[in-house]
Amino acid sequence: MKRLCLILAVLMTFVSVGLNGQTTYKLDMSTHNHVYNTCNAYFYDNNTSGNYLNNEDYWITFCPNTPNRRIVLDFEMFNLDASDYMRIYQGIDTNTELFNFAATNSTMMSGADLSGQTVTPAPTDTSGCLTVRFTSD
Repeated sequence: MKRLCLILAVLMTFVSVGLNGQTTYKLDMSTHNHVYNTCNAYFYDNNTSGNYLNNEDYWITFCPNTPNRRIVLDFEMFNLDASDYMRIYQGIDTNTELFNFAATNSTMMSGADLSGQTVTPAPTDTSGCLTVRFTSD
């Protein structure tokens, strides 16, 4: 099991990232299946000082706090064990369309697949939201 280094900057298009005063979200039972309206935040695994835990299956939704905008996920660091994965849905929950990553031709990201990548909902998605689901074995 590797440490999930998911330092995500959740940004609205064209908004710069700053460390001061940003909201931080940890993906755990307290944020599981919640929707957060934000324009600038950091998103981490449940254990910022060590390895993430086994047998996790949590999801969280980020939406822009301004109407008619789209959220942007900027993956600064991403490191998962090969048997663990993350899926990103284009919309408000896990019943919406899965994001298909062209570089890997897959909807499931593992290892370092997302390091340095940026994810934005399709222009056809009217919610502007992205739902992130993390599963570990």
